Order: sequence, then C-alpha cells, then structure tokens
Amino acid sequence: MLHGFYTGWLLPAAIVGLLVFLYGVFTMHSNQLAIEVCDSRGQFKMCPLCDETIGCNYWDLSDVCGYARVAYLFDHPGTVFYAVFVSFWAVTFLEYWKRKSASLAHHWDCMGFQEEEERPRPEFAAKAPFLERNPVTGVREPSFPSSLRHKRVAAGIGIIFLMMSLVIIFIVAVIIYRVLVSIPLFQHSTFRAQAQAIANVTGAVVNLCLIMAMSRVYEKLAYRLTTWEMHRTQTEFDDNLTFKVFIFQFVNFYSSIFYIAFFKGRFVGYPGNYTLILRLRNEDRNFLTLMKKYEINQEVDEKKITKTKIARQHSIPKSTLFTILKTREEIVNAVQKEGYNLKAKNFKASAINVNQSAHPAPAPVISSFRKWYMLMNKRKDVDEEMRKKKELCSAGGCLIELAQQLAVIMIGKQIINNAQEILVPKLKAWWHKKRVKLSKKHKTRWEEDYQLIDNEGLFQEYLEMVLQFGFITIFVAAFPLAPLFALLNNWVEIRLDAQKFVCETRRIVAERAENIGIWFKILDMLAHLAVISNGFLIAFTSEFLPKLLYQYEYDWDLVGYVNFTLAYAPPGKMIEECRYRGLRDRAGNHTPFFWRLLAVRLAFVIVFEHVVFGICRLIDVLVPDIPESLELKIKRERYLAKQALQDSDTIMKVASRKDDDYEDSIANGGMVLDLTAELGSLVHDSTVPPPICLADIKNNTSTESQATNQTEASVNTAVTIPRPDRQKGSRPLSEHATSKEGS
Repeated sequence: MLHGFYTGWLLPAAIVGLLVFLYGVFTMHSNQLAIEVCDSRGQFKMCPLCDETIGCNYWDLSDVCGYARVAYLFDHPGTVFYAVFVSFWAVTFLEYWKRKSASLAHHWDCMGFQEEEERPRPEFAAKAPFLERNPVTGVREPSFPSSLRHKRVAAGIGIIFLMMSLVIIFIVAVIIYRVLVSIPLFQHSTFRAQAQAIANVTGAVVNLCLIMAMSRVYEKLAYRLTTWEMHRTQTEFDDNLTFKVFIFQFVNFYSSIFYIAFFKGRFVGYPGNYTLILRLRNEDRNFLTLMKKYEINQEVDEKKITKTKIARQHSIPKSTLFTILKTREEIVNAVQKEGYNLKAKNFKASAINVNQSAHPAPAPVISSFRKWYMLMNKRKDVDEEMRKKKELCSAGGCLIELAQQLAVIMIGKQIINNAQEILVPKLKAWWHKKRVKLSKKHKTRWEEDYQLIDNEGLFQEYLEMVLQFGFITIFVAAFPLAPLFALLNNWVEIRLDAQKFVCETRRIVAERAENIGIWFKILDMLAHLAVISNGFLIAFTSEFLPKLLYQYEYDWDLVGYVNFTLAYAPPGKMIEECRYRGLRDRAGNHTPFFWRLLAVRLAFVIVFEHVVFGICRLIDVLVPDIPESLELKIKRERYLAKQALQDSDTIMKVASRKDDDYEDSIANGGMVLDLTAELGSLVHDSTVPPPICLADIKNNTSTESQATNQTEASVNTAVTIPRPDRQKGSRPLSEHATSKEGS
C-alpha cells in the first residue's frame, strides 16, 4: 500500500521537476557564464589539470564550451526553488502517510496492536536454550539471555564498520580510476572537451557495479548476523535487520555522491601548492633548478644522449639546449656525483657548443627538456605517474558531475532491479519445478501452488523505495529529473510486483502490524537530512550564491563573472602564465570576496534550514496524524464499548439474582415490570416508557394490562436472560411472567 501511495505523491514532484529542467533548457543559450566561456577563444589559457611532466598540457577555456552549457541545466535559480519545494513535499508526504496508515490500521482492526502480543519467532523458539515465564502473559516461553545477545550485537556492529570501510576503499579505487582515465583523454585534443565527462560516467558505471555486488553480499551477511543475535519476535528481528541493511546501503549508495557534492575539488590547493591524492607536490624542485644546482634525484637510463638526438625528438635548437646544460664535463660530473652510470663517451665531443653564459632559457625549451627527462626516467611505477594528478572539478563545476553520478547510479539501479524482477522469479520457478519433479498429469491445486517459489516478503520492496526516496530528496538540487525517473520506474515496477506476488510466488503469510515500523523513522530521517543536504548543496556546491553576491557588488548582468572567478597562477610556479578556478590573488592568498562569500554561504545555510524546518514543523502541527472523520469513529467506538461493558455488568447482576427473589418478584408483579422496563431501556437506548409502579398496577387494571404487554414485547424483542439453574423445558422469563399474570 505504501508503494502505491508514494508513487501517487511522486506525480506533483515529477511535474515540478520537469518544469524546472525545461526552464534550464529554454534559458540555456542566454546564460551569461556559458556565453563568456564559449566566446573566450584564446583569451584564458588554463593551467594543466595534471603535471606537465606526465603529458598534460595547457588548454583553452573555450574547449569546454559545451560542458559549460550543459552544466547550466542543473545549476540555475530554478534548482534553488525546487530544493525548497521538495523539502516541503517530503514532509507533507510523510504527514499524509501517517493519516493513511491510521486509516488502514483502523480498517484492519490493528490500532493499538502491541509487540507484547506477538508470539516468539519459530526460529527463535527452536534455538532458544531456556524457558522463562512471560511477565505480561504469564506463559512459559523460550528465552535467550540478554547479556549474550548484547555481545553478539556488538560483534555485528564491528562487522558493519568493517564492511563500510571496504566501501570507502572501493570509492578511493574509483577516484583513482577516474584519474587514470582522464589523463590520456586530456592529452588528445579530440577528446579534451569530453575527457572529464567520459571519466565521470565510466567511473559512475564502475561504482554502480561495485555497489550492486556489495549490496548482495552484505544483505546475506546482515541476515545471518541478525539471525545469530537471536531476537524474540518478528518485529524485533525485522527492525534490527532493517537497521543493519539500511546503514550499509546508505554508505554504499550515497558515499560517492556525498564525496562529489561536498569534498571533491575543495582541498586541492592552487598551482605551486597542490594537495595531491598520494603525496604533497613540491613545486620548488623544478627541473630548471635541478639542472643549475646539479641536484639529480632520478635514475637516468644508459643511452646515447646527444644534442642532435634531443633536438630531433623535441625540435630544440642545438645551441639553446646546451646553453642551459653548459659543457659535457659539467653534465657528466653532475650525474656521476649522484652515483649514476653515465659515461662521457655517450656525448659526442664535436657536437658540444661551449657557452659559458647562463642567461635564463626560453620556456618552451625547459618544457621540452622536462618531457624528455621524464621519458628517460627508468622508474615508471604507478606512484610516479599518479603523484602529480589532482582530483579537480571540471570547468562546469562539481554540480554537473554530481548530476551525472546521481543519474547513472539511480537509473542504473532501477534498470538492474527491474531486470531482476523479470528474470529472477522465472529462473527460480524453472529450477524449483525441475527439482520437485511433480507429475504434469492431473495435478491438484495445492500441487500447482507447491511448484511456485517461496515468497521472500516485502523487505526488498521497502528497501528499494526508501533508497529511491533518498535519491530524490537528498540530492534533488543537483538532478531535478530524479522524481520523474522514479515515477516512471514505479509505474513499471508496480505491475512487475503484482505479477510476481500473484502468479509466481506462494501466498505470503499475513502478519498483524499497526504501521510500517522502523521504515517510517528512516523516511523521516531522510526527509530531515534532505533539508540539510540541499542547503549545503545550494550554498557550497552550486554557483547560485557566488553569482548572487557578484550581481550585488559588481554587475547585475554577470558581465565579467568568468574572468572574476579565474585566478592567476603564482609567478615562478608554472612555466607559462595560466589561470585556474579560484578566488585568490597572484600570491595564492584568498581574496576579500572569498571571505565575504563564505560568510554569505554560512548565513544562507542557517537561514535556509531554520525557515524550512520551521515551516515543516508548522505543517506537522496543522495536518493532524489522524483524519477528523476517523477520529470521530474511534471516539464513537470507544463510547459504545464503554456502554457495552457497563450494560454487560448490569445484565449479569440481574441474571445472577437468587431464585427466591426471582419468584417473589414474579408473585408481586411490580418487580417484574421494573426489571423488564430496565432491560428494555438497556436494549432500546431508554426509548421505552418509564417503569410503572406497583400501586398503579393494583389501582388500574387497564394500565396493568398495557404495561404487561409492553414489557413482554420489550423482553421478547431484546434478550432472553440465561439462568444457570434453569431446568430443561422451562420457559423464558417473558413467557413465565405472562402466564402468571394471566392466571
């Protein structure tokens, strides 16, 4: 029921998300930032995304024109509105689900259902070593020592942390994969514009494969751990299993997305002071200083290193090259000083141009010689290749990469799950039929049902829905189309689930429950986390606040914004002057605008969260958890139950009177009328006339006859009082009273 209710609520979120995305499509070509990027051909020379010595070159900002346009689709003012809208939508959805859950619980008579009423699980009863009296029911039941269970729970928590650490290791592996893929792609001008996108998408696919594999492994492990912990009731077992699986799946599915959203590209430093993946880059030991001071710290392969060969490979003027290297003897002495085997005979003496002048060499010469030197390097291990690569965001910002990661993981997961919904039940049914080998002739209904596969319950359905709810709420600021894809998936999945539960699996055993248990607490936690996440996404990941502050302080039309956000590399740190994304001066220090922007970002997060949480709390107060009509029904039922209890006590007191009092009342007549009038008032809601006193009966025969007939009709219509000492064949009270009066 929750799945269908949730799918219905996805419709307004999907429609609004589609409108927000279309707004980005229609205004994309008027985006000032993309216009400046695309029109800046030759204007902004960007610093290499990796070190020059491993092949990365300077590049022009206009190379990523298309990427900047696409990034605007997911980073425009409409996404801010949509993040606020989805925060309110999530809270309102949960409030109305509480109302729906209360209606369902009342309809199926499960309101007030307590866990103490549950029986012990069969698996628990079979393995429990002791029998103890239940303090609530007073019945002896299987039991398991709480101290031993707590030790097992603690051991299970340790295993959970171990598995989550493994997930973090896989995330680091995916980061390294993206780095390794982006380097060769960026070296070719053909793929340079798409290098980052290709690396991100393929990395997301690899991450998805690891996620799905780890999900299956951990779900089986979590089930075994929860069984080992020996929980008494099915509710306790389900809650603990749900908690374990969700915590792991939360880290498994969302950790890579959180990394891109809040950490990637934020701690890399700047040219000359980069913070790297594996170690700190040391820009002070550049190759020009190495040549001047003879601080050779790399192995040089034993080859013929002639001036002519170098010039032929890298188009270096002969005289200029050896202006830097000076004489043959100085080169040989410098290399031999460090203990490397490089003999003077490898240089042709006739080719040496001795030039004692040590004027600075042109930058292209230094760059070419550095490339040659790396080619001559004998050690080519992964560490040397990776040590100077930085995990940076693309020119379009991190939000477009977040959208790519989210789309691949969310949509890919849906495709894989739907394929499993179709194929796995059929394969299991085929294998089950092959294993049981029942005769195909004259099979009874129960034999055909036995050939169906076991029903695995609704745990996977709840887990899939909760993870999807997290995707469309926590990171919706980066991907407004997420609710639309979720809606389309759920329409298909509802039909697949109907086919599976009705036609392909055995009927599930019904279990009483007042609500969905711990799943609602998880949904509520995700809704609150979504408010915090979207606030930080808007403030720190998107370009909304930097643009807004620039409009306020400089130009409302954002003219010059691109140039304003590109800093110059510090002098002497790069071979050529280049730009990089950052709010820094030429010395590498943060500009005053950066600190003002940081204050605005922090203020925005605080205001955003307080306003949204305040309105959500107001929605919680204004929308009652139980519908008013249902609340009236519940009050009416409680009133009737209370009245029935009082009436039952009164009737039992009347029925338990002694026989002699009963016979005396029959003889006197008046007491019978009082009794029957009392019973009539109980049954007919006090609609009968008031009881007639004894004096009226004696003085007025007609009144006596009328009262007798009225009382007889009331008793015959209402009840027949059971008498414990009534003899076989005796008549009811009304008949007995009538015969007495008639005589």
